[in-house]
Amino acid sequence: MKHYLNEVLFQRLIKLDEHDELNLIWNIILCDDTLCPLLRDEKIDVYYRGFKAFSLSLDGVIRNPIEFANDLYNYDIPEQLSGLDFMKYLPYMKQGIDLWYGARTNCLYKREFSQVIMRENNSLNAGNQSDYFIIDMEHQYKKGGAIPDLVGLIMERGKRQKPVFRMSIIEVKYMDIAFSGVAGILSHIEDYVKLINDKEMLEDMMQDIREMFFQSKKLGLLPGLKNQYERIEISDERPELLLALVSRNTNNGKKQRTEEVESLRAILEKAIEKYVDYADDICIAGTAELGFGLYSDRKKSIKECLSQQI
Repeated sequence: MKHYLNEVLFQRLIKLDEHDELNLIWNIILCDDTLCPLLRDEKIDVYYRGFKAFSLSLDGVIRNPIEFANDLYNYDIPEQLSGLDFMKYLPYMKQGIDLWYGARTNCLYKREFSQVIMRENNSLNAGNQSDYFIIDMEHQYKKGGAIPDLVGLIMERGKRQKPVFRMSIIEVKYMDIAFSGVAGILSHIEDYVKLINDKEMLEDMMQDIREMFFQSKKLGLLPGLKNQYERIEISDERPELLLALVSRNTNNGKKQRTEEVESLRAILEKAIEKYVDYADDICIAGTAELGFGLYSDRKKSIKECLSQQI
């Protein structure tokens, strides 16, 4: 599926016309780093805390028609917003999602952390140091198919002047309870293997990511990438699957921790047994201490993880 913007919308946004209402809205979005713009062909879906708040197209701003209903307060926001209306209602759209988040009993932080990972690795500060740039979130490469949490590009360490990029499929798991089940680790590995073995679909996805990189750079969505190159080639090397295990319980002194570790070990052992030819390309993410910047020398293959105490 194609995600990069059609040429008309793309050219309109990079025109930098201060009298263009669409440009005004776009600049507001760029200046608010709690918002996450995602390229979607004829529109840009803008996420807040991991959920789509609104879309921007040639027709202006369209509020997400899905109501974030809660028991505290619901704002009456028009479905379509002009430039002035957008500035007025943006705080209300965001607070509506905040209240909806707080009213829920099931935890949805995984989606919020996915957005934080994207922001951290693309930002002007940490993004200029980390080894990853995140190009998309919830990237559906096949209609009705799997939707990875994030898709990124790995920049080879020490090669920022003439970088070598490798594609990374990133799945975010929040707390140990998310390791198993329908959307668990084994399910993600199965989807990854299917993608890798569908050469035509994989090439289409890489082409899409190439164009998204180019447009993201021109649109100002990769401020951490200071170099002037725009067009890139993605390595023919097999893309990796990176498992980002957020807030995993690592307290070795608790019995519950032992049970959880055995469960994770069992999952990884099954994965290696079933997908031994892919095990070196399936990794557990490693970050800077207490942060979300992704670094190549911190990640470990699932084989390495099993050989150590995890």
